[in-house]
Amino acid sequence: MTADPAPAPRRSGNATDARIGILCMLAAMLAFTVMDALSKRLVQTQAPLQVVWGIYVVQAAVLCAVMARRLPRLLSSRQIKLQALRAAFLVATSVCYVTGLRHVPLAEAGAIAMLAPLAFTALAVPFLKERVGLRRWAGVAAGFLGAMIIIRPGTEAMQVAALLPLAAALLHALYQVVTRFVAREDSVLTTLTYSVLFCALIMTPIVPFHWTSMAPAQWGLLAAAGIAGLFAEYALIQSLARASAAVVAPYTYSYLLWAALVGLALFGERPDIWAALGAAVIVTSGIYVWRRERAAGQVA
Repeated sequence: MTADPAPAPRRSGNATDARIGILCMLAAMLAFTVMDALSKRLVQTQAPLQVVWGIYVVQAAVLCAVMARRLPRLLSSRQIKLQALRAAFLVATSVCYVTGLRHVPLAEAGAIAMLAPLAFTALAVPFLKERVGLRRWAGVAAGFLGAMIIIRPGTEAMQVAALLPLAAALLHALYQVVTRFVAREDSVLTTLTYSVLFCALIMTPIVPFHWTSMAPAQWGLLAAAGIAGLFAEYALIQSLARASAAVVAPYTYSYLLWAALVGLALFGERPDIWAALGAAVIVTSGIYVWRRERAAGQVA
């Protein structure tokens, strides 16, 4: 599932930087897809908690090795409690999403998870005191309608497991809210460092109760998933450093294209007409709300 790190340090007014930012965003979404596909492969035989724990441990190890000299400075934060809360929401998001991937096609799970930005728009009203107009509320409602089209509650086609990506989207929205508070004082790299360290620490006491033995090939897949996720975070940060969020945000939906292609190639998954329709509604709603927020920002 895609992440939403703290806002980047600068915005570009350069066309070349904007193109690089877009390419970085496309690369980030592809890397997130690879991580999710590897996770889906692993949870067919391993406990989801074990898979999520392994991904965060790999990321923590790689990040600490790469950032060893800067680690003391990166761990300097006056918002430890908020960082821990943010990590807890991220762990819950990851566990729900990866568990859902055991039963739900990759592209369908991704489409439902794309509700997170819309849910964040709704939560920004009570938590961040932001004003949301009637049109944006309509966009949010339409996005949730799209999720219901995919899930189809009350019908024989409904998969209860599809509620897990929905829960992940709502939890991810709460994670984004906390990210906004954290970003007021902590840098992107500080927040990223605390994310992987706290997530690994939170899950380490829990995972022994869900542990199953793993073959060397499965350890390799787990390591690859962790590295892919860390690269995705890096590419996402670079994207937002090169170009403004207003430029690159629509390209987050490229995840659905990557997920459809990877899901077909690796798992033989073919989304049905209802899944495609629901995904189209969610994407359209998300882009509409983004455009309204961009217009509101320009007016402000």
